[in-house]
Order: sequence, then C-alpha cells, then structure tokens
Amino acid sequence: MLRLFGHKVADHPFADLKKAREFLSGLIAAEPLTSLEDLTHWLQSVSGENAFKPEHRAQAYLMIDETAQPHLRRALRDYLAATRLPKQQELRIWNVVDAYLQEAAGALVEVAEWFATRNRLSDAQRAVLALLTVRALRTLAARRKGMHLR
Repeated sequence: MLRLFGHKVADHPFADLKKAREFLSGLIAAEPLTSLEDLTHWLQSVSGENAFKPEHRAQAYLMIDETAQPHLRRALRDYLAATRLPKQQELRIWNVVDAYLQEAAGALVEVAEWFATRNRLSDAQRAVLALLTVRALRTLAARRKGMHLR
C-alpha cells in the first residue's frame, strides 16, 4: 500500500537501523575472519542499496565499522603475534583484513564526500562528517600500514 503513493520501503536488513544493530551484536562473539568477511559483505550490500539516503547509509557504515574494530584488532594481532604462520593462514588473514579495509575506506569516503559537497549542514551533520572523515583516514592509514607490514 505504501509503495502505491511513492513511499519506497527497502527490503534490506539494514533498512531498520535498530534491527541492524541487534544483528551486528550477534557478530561480536564470532571468529574474527568470518566476521570480517560478513561485515565486508554488508558494506558492499549497503553501498549497493539505492533506496538508502546518505544519512542512513552513513549511520549503517559507522555501525558496521564499529562492529569490525575488535575483529580487526584480533586478526592483526594473530597475524603479527605468531613467529611464523603457515603461508596459507597468513595469506587468508591478509586478504580478509585488506578486503575489509578497502571496502570500508571506499564506503566511508563516498558518504563523507556527499556530506562535504552540501552547502548547508546542520550541527549533527557536521559531527557525522567529522566522524566519517576520521574513520576514513584511520581505515586508509591501517591499510597502508598493513601493506608495509606485509
């Protein structure tokens, strides 16, 4: 009925941020690499959803990134802590972490650019823009650091 009058309701799991937060909380206890693969998928999925407004997309990206941080720390700790991991395991950790960082950086930069091109931003939007910019820079720096470590 709502679609009849032009109001489009997205069928995406991240359409309702409250439910998305509950869903993401289930990933906290999961294995780091599996969780990072899932979170990379969700970043791609949110990026590809045209029904989301940029403000909604920014909140979804920030929630996904917040959920990913402990998993990134654990994966990188595993990568660096062992004296020598088997080559396959080392390569898998590197590929999963790099794929997440690349996708997150692209998503965060994309939505930050959208906010930055707006002439008038509310105080809340300015705060979100600052947070997106810092997260994007941190993600890009982590990716570059990983390239040097490899």
